[in-house]
Amino acid sequence: MGIFDKLFGSKSKQPDPENSRLFELLSIYEKQNGEGDSYKNVVLELMNGNSFLLLPSKNDNQFSDSWTTTKGDTTLQLSSVFNLDGLKVLGAFTDEKALLNWANKPTQYTALSSKDVLSLCERELMDRIVINSDLPTMFVLEKNRDNIETLNIEEDTTVQVGTPNNPLENKIIQKLIQNFKRITVIEEVYQYGQTKNNEFSLVLGFKLLTNSENAKTATINSVQNALQGEKLNQPLDLFFIEDANWYQTIQNVENSFVYKK
Repeated sequence: MGIFDKLFGSKSKQPDPENSRLFELLSIYEKQNGEGDSYKNVVLELMNGNSFLLLPSKNDNQFSDSWTTTKGDTTLQLSSVFNLDGLKVLGAFTDEKALLNWANKPTQYTALSSKDVLSLCERELMDRIVINSDLPTMFVLEKNRDNIETLNIEEDTTVQVGTPNNPLENKIIQKLIQNFKRITVIEEVYQYGQTKNNEFSLVLGFKLLTNSENAKTATINSVQNALQGEKLNQPLDLFFIEDANWYQTIQNVENSFVYKK
């Protein structure tokens, strides 16, 4: 993939990034199995510290080994971006030894400050960063999902579905569709109203090509991306259609169709 980003070119006034603090925090994270503040401390170092990450890449320019910034016209061709059932994952490494362990051969790379890597991932809608894959210090950073609550609808639960009086605005639907198009596993999407336990909510029902956790996470992230900056006047639930009877019921709701791959 081609990404235009600030990399190298003019001399930077900032001190050269170095990873001694990141190595220390990753070692603590490993020893504590992610307990306590060990995960948070690594995240804070990546966000605010002086660390850097190596990204396997094929670049259009040869850079010096000093930390510099381009004028904005350099293309970084990343070779460690993977699609896992619609989930966009970036592989990154703390040092050449970790990169060699993953690639099994010398590999061209670009070194970026960890803050720039996080900014890049936000702009390019990366869902997950895996640092030092398959090593004891492997660290996985994902989008915040604290506002997501997962519930299973039990078989004996009474649920009423129908056409909502106030569906999502068309501009929001169009933003959602643009995000759905990026997720290869989203096959069909429906919108309907649902009343469960005397509580009403709008629902987006998804029929996926595969119902893996990665596919579901990618779908949830696509909705979060589309709704960023939008205000909804009613609760919105996401439902993954895995039952033929549910699929038929939702299809029969008038004007429920939203998207088909």
